[in-house]
Amino acid sequence: MAKAQSVEAPKRKSGKWGWIIVAGIIGVTWLGAMNPTEPPVPLTAEQKADQETIQLAAFYSGCTLSRYGSEAFALTTAYIKPRLNNPGSAKFPYRDEYIRIDQSTCTFHIAGEFSAKNGFGGRVRGLYDVQLRRTQKGGWVPVSVRVN
Repeated sequence: MAKAQSVEAPKRKSGKWGWIIVAGIIGVTWLGAMNPTEPPVPLTAEQKADQETIQLAAFYSGCTLSRYGSEAFALTTAYIKPRLNNPGSAKFPYRDEYIRIDQSTCTFHIAGEFSAKNGFGGRVRGLYDVQLRRTQKGGWVPVSVRVN
């Protein structure tokens, strides 16, 4: 009879990274239990008003041509095109000098010219004058839209 050979299962290496992760989780949990965070103190009405004033001033100071000028111009064209006979043929040259900004209200005044095809297929030129106000939440509100 032949002797039965014993086959040993390969030994698994202990995962030192696994133990490091476990120790890290325990450490973070322990630190969180030792240093509980206190709830924030509610602001007074005066402090809230001051904070809103600071945020509003920061918002208005950020209303610049370099930051929102191209977005205001793109929205201007979107407001004008539906008023034309052939909106797909409209061309709007972009020029920085067409845009003025009232930083105290974050209102963009865009005036310029466009060309588009009329009902007979010929190209005509026109003028537009649009005022858009940027809101603190990131939206735009049309103040006035005029197309000549």
